[in-house]
Amino acid sequence: MTPIEKSVILDVDDDPDVRAFVGHHLEKAGFRVVAAESGARCIEILNGQMPDLILMDVSMPKMNGYETCALIQRTMSPFLVPVIFLTASDSPHDRVKAVSVGAVDYLVKPIKADELLEAVRKHLVTKKRWTRLRARTAPPPKAPLAPAVAAVEAPVVGAVISELDRFKTVLADTLSLAKRERSDLSAAAGKDIYRAAAEHGMPETRLSRMIASFLDTEHLEHLDPTKIPLGVLPPSFCEKNLVCPIERPRGLVFVVANPFDDKLVHQLREACEGAKDVPLAVADPETILHAISGTLVAPPARQTERAAPIAHVAEKPAAATSVETLVDDVIEAALAARASDIHIEPWERKVVIRYRVDGELQIANILEPVTLIGAIANRVKVMSRLDVSEQRLPQDGHISYTSKTQAGQPFEVRVSILPSSYGETVVLRFLDLEASTMPLASVGFSPRHLALYLERIAFPSGLILHVGPAGSGKSTTSYAALNVMDKVSRNILTAEDPIENRIAGVTQVQINPEIGFTFAKALRSFLRQDPDVILVGELRDSETARTTVEAALAGHLVLSTLHTSDVATALTRLVELGVEPALVGRSVTLLCAQRLLRRLCLRCRTAYTPTAKERLEVGVPEDGDALLFRCVGCPACGQTGYRGRIATHELLVLDDWIREILSRPGCNALDLERAVTAAGMTTLYGDAMEKVRAGITSVAEVVAKLRPDQLRNRPAVDGVNGTHAPLSIRT
Repeated sequence: MTPIEKSVILDVDDDPDVRAFVGHHLEKAGFRVVAAESGARCIEILNGQMPDLILMDVSMPKMNGYETCALIQRTMSPFLVPVIFLTASDSPHDRVKAVSVGAVDYLVKPIKADELLEAVRKHLVTKKRWTRLRARTAPPPKAPLAPAVAAVEAPVVGAVISELDRFKTVLADTLSLAKRERSDLSAAAGKDIYRAAAEHGMPETRLSRMIASFLDTEHLEHLDPTKIPLGVLPPSFCEKNLVCPIERPRGLVFVVANPFDDKLVHQLREACEGAKDVPLAVADPETILHAISGTLVAPPARQTERAAPIAHVAEKPAAATSVETLVDDVIEAALAARASDIHIEPWERKVVIRYRVDGELQIANILEPVTLIGAIANRVKVMSRLDVSEQRLPQDGHISYTSKTQAGQPFEVRVSILPSSYGETVVLRFLDLEASTMPLASVGFSPRHLALYLERIAFPSGLILHVGPAGSGKSTTSYAALNVMDKVSRNILTAEDPIENRIAGVTQVQINPEIGFTFAKALRSFLRQDPDVILVGELRDSETARTTVEAALAGHLVLSTLHTSDVATALTRLVELGVEPALVGRSVTLLCAQRLLRRLCLRCRTAYTPTAKERLEVGVPEDGDALLFRCVGCPACGQTGYRGRIATHELLVLDDWIREILSRPGCNALDLERAVTAAGMTTLYGDAMEKVRAGITSVAEVVAKLRPDQLRNRPAVDGVNGTHAPLSIRT
């Protein structure tokens, strides 16, 4: 038996007949097969053992193959375990989705035994090739430059490796840099050229064209993700190195942003089985990242304006532009900057416009004089159909806005206007229309948390509480939970204030306290509607809390939210709202606390070796190799070092011990905190530090977003003392 045929294959499929077929033929061929009937079971298995290859059914309930594969790629090294999809569809769209989540191949059902064995053997070799690719840390000594080859689609990479310094000189001349600036550019590494050029006003697309012209090679304005071949390079490798393989009639071409990287060139040769000549083309970083993520975009417009950390609105006096145009420009610039909120604030002598991007406020513009705020506030009132004459009381409304620059995309905008000392303050919040369709696997759960959460929302009854401050993503997690439920066989009702997102197959009810239609009254009406699942937007008062607990005890699955800092405080808060401790213990099946952390920008994050103190904080061994990442800043992330956000969680299932503590007279949150920590629950801090070790976020971000008392529970290395579990998937 060959070493390959001793390999362990994990077969993930909800169809027992397919599992039996796959298991029979692979075991007959000498492979060892481990079977899983769902994505959640797959994650559980990966927590305990690492197979050599995974066969993954695409169409599984609750968590499909795409979601499962994406979760695996985020929490373990994609170099080690190739994933082959089993699917009933063979379309370009399926291929793009497979590429974007990191699969190496897909087999179309019904599967033939010989095709199955051929694909398994082929991609066990892919695993070995990717492992070698990962292990290669530096290129060998450079060989003599290859002579130019005529009549090829792209130049030979080896012919351009030594050209970096000469290109820097040309770039410095083009940018008209001073002597000191030339010296700084000369010292910059090849990977930093885009950042250095952007600091002097040159957009990425223009620089990539200049590189292609300098090397006399092809420049690609856009990439078709349907042309990316499966199994050539791991997506995380492509994102980190800004490279994308493209299949063309005359063979494979690697599209790169930095063709001067000799280490990358050698790795590409490894991917081509040691080929001496590797065809090359050039594209800007954003175009490559769009292709890897499966997004087909139009060719970018030529940019000549100086780059800025955030999309600013040009400062113009009131006479130079209409207020309507000014407000539209503010909204469009916010959308371009990926803002979630717009703050338009009158200060003593000026109007300050700030955007909240990835949870942080940034000044986008300053307008003078301060009297402009009156016209701006009135324009927003007109757009949201509020009372223009009312300037003494707060007003809330919403705008249905169609973007002029985002391909005509519609946005729902919540409006809040508040009187202040210098005029009315206007806050606009873009409602996340994708929150109602976000896959549960994309929320940010660790594999073990996801498996536990999926198990509990499958229960027929009980109360699941999502806790955290405003803006921590509780509603998004609740919507994601509803999306994995069977909406055909289960009657799902929601009571919300307001209804922010529509969910197909779910009856959503708008609460209106002004006419006496409260959460509690809606719940009592729901119980006469034969519900299976009920979502209560928020437990705000005693009546709502008691009615919600009664509904859970009456045999319904109830999801709700509570504004508390952690799971221990949530239990005492329910008691404070008038729910008897015994009823809390009997009704609550799961408590989920969460916070949002900023993701490190993949384009500019920098690895470093942690200090002894950081090793202790993060939970890595004192000896041995360990790398963490810190933020740097580049044009792609607005010089913040972060792009996007991810949730960190702590999940608690009540056991008899915690119920007993809860029922003790005088029980407080500190008693419960000690109990749940001693019981082995991974705290918010422990889960956040897992994301630090995975390179998703930074130590500084965790410390900034979690309260000092939540930082008390330091993670112990290797899960000692129950304050921190080991990495979810061992590599």
